[in-house]
Amino acid sequence: MPRINNRHLAIIHDLIMIVFAWLLAWMARFNFDYQLIDVWSPMLWTIPLIILVQGGISKLFGFYRGLWRFASLPDLWNIFRASFVGTIIIAIFLFYINRLDGVPRSILILYPVFLIFLLGAPRLGYRLWKDRRLSMNSMIDNKRVLIIGAGRAAELLIRESLREGSYMPIAILDDNVSLKGSQIHGIKIYGEIKHVQEFIQQFDINLIIIAIPSATSIQMQKIVNICEGTGLPIRTLPSIQDMVGSQEALSKLREVSIEDLLGREKVELDWQEIQTSTSNKVILVTGGGGLLVLSYVNKLLH
Repeated sequence: MPRINNRHLAIIHDLIMIVFAWLLAWMARFNFDYQLIDVWSPMLWTIPLIILVQGGISKLFGFYRGLWRFASLPDLWNIFRASFVGTIIIAIFLFYINRLDGVPRSILILYPVFLIFLLGAPRLGYRLWKDRRLSMNSMIDNKRVLIIGAGRAAELLIRESLREGSYMPIAILDDNVSLKGSQIHGIKIYGEIKHVQEFIQQFDINLIIIAIPSATSIQMQKIVNICEGTGLPIRTLPSIQDMVGSQEALSKLREVSIEDLLGREKVELDWQEIQTSTSNKVILVTGGGGLLVLSYVNKLLH
């Protein structure tokens, strides 16, 4: 006996929903009054046509090439287009067959509305359930994360974490007090960054992620100083220039570097050239930085 795979189940589901949407359109048109027996005949004899046309349109629009697991807004747009194209073709066929005799015109307005909902809602519902299930199963032993910042980068980071399960976002802090109490993908914004120690203890946090790629060096210094007091590891995202156009956040996480605090690229010294130019020469050193250079040169010479 041939095995029924997910694609076959999706086709069966859609055919059932196509019929159900047609029936709902008729019942809604007559206020769900089941006493109106005279309308059942044109409603029932048109069902094979509805299945044939709308089913063919669904396949033509590629409903079964994608997976429900990854249903998204483009899939909803596809359903929207297919529903209205199918309705137009159905109307043309019915007009050609019997000039729409016995078929109220309002049915052709109600039908695509019900169809969009009945085809789209289960797909998005399945994806939300699957994402939540996978993320909860995979994040049981993962690090509990406190996110600093509630902007676009934080949204991208949280969405990716919930999908892949590599981190468990627990709470968000942001100095924009108007955001307090809001949520990003179900993760609540609790308050200002200065209260980080309080929320670290409250939520048993294991890792802090600074998700503010647009922060200046002064802002980063302030945030890092506050977070370092917790004793927890800190990760951050690269500068906004490096994040432009990026659709990934987890792969770009890194430890806080000196460049983040200085606001410029780190200066790399050519130690070989310094050794050559200072060998057997009397050197005058000024400033604390110069002492560090002298110390390193001494190591090279000895």
